[in-house]
Amino acid sequence: MDAIVPIVDELEGVTRETGLSPYPVFRDWLDLMVHAFAGDDPAYLDVVDRYEDRHGEERARACVEAYSRALGELVVATADVNHEVLGSVYDHLGATSDSFGQHFTPHNVSDAVARLAFIPDDVQDIDPPLRLHDPACGSGRMLVSAAKILHEMHDAPTAIYTGQDKDPICAKMTALNLALARLPGRIVLGDSLTLEERKVWTVRPWESRPISVDVPSDSTEKTALEGTL
Repeated sequence: MDAIVPIVDELEGVTRETGLSPYPVFRDWLDLMVHAFAGDDPAYLDVVDRYEDRHGEERARACVEAYSRALGELVVATADVNHEVLGSVYDHLGATSDSFGQHFTPHNVSDAVARLAFIPDDVQDIDPPLRLHDPACGSGRMLVSAAKILHEMHDAPTAIYTGQDKDPICAKMTALNLALARLPGRIVLGDSLTLEERKVWTVRPWESRPISVDVPSDSTEKTALEGTL
């Protein structure tokens, strides 16, 4: 996909600058984006400080600038192609590294499955908010596809997009993709089969800090989003 080329170029520049393999480069870029969207300056600076300790101040600055440019390219690409892009970057980098453990559904298949699995026939008659949930959300591609379908429908109800994945990389990608697509939602890190919840990213795209992070207790009732729509 041509849209990801500028993003990949920036990330590969960090690999050349530091000698890091593609997986830690993608992981660190993902963490920096989540921290930035959450307004978590201490966590963001922890990543920057690690780069300064390992690679020196000048190289660390060059890497952070490359990561920032890659985010800018991601925002542009997501708007231009009207579907989830971050997972495509992951897939591309994963083709060159055994460290990447996921492969995501192609966009055309994702659109078709989302229409069948997420959009009920009587969707226009449902009282909002419609809740769409993916128990193994990957990069969030199915949720973004479902949102695109709803957006194209007349009088579709407002929706909340929720997902869960036991891979922290996937959970973070989904949270970011919801924020980039301006979709409210709640993404859980944990196993859907065991009802495990290790960490939660709540996405409220209308806020200045669109992502918030929480470590839930077993007894906490998760109803924060319903009252805000």
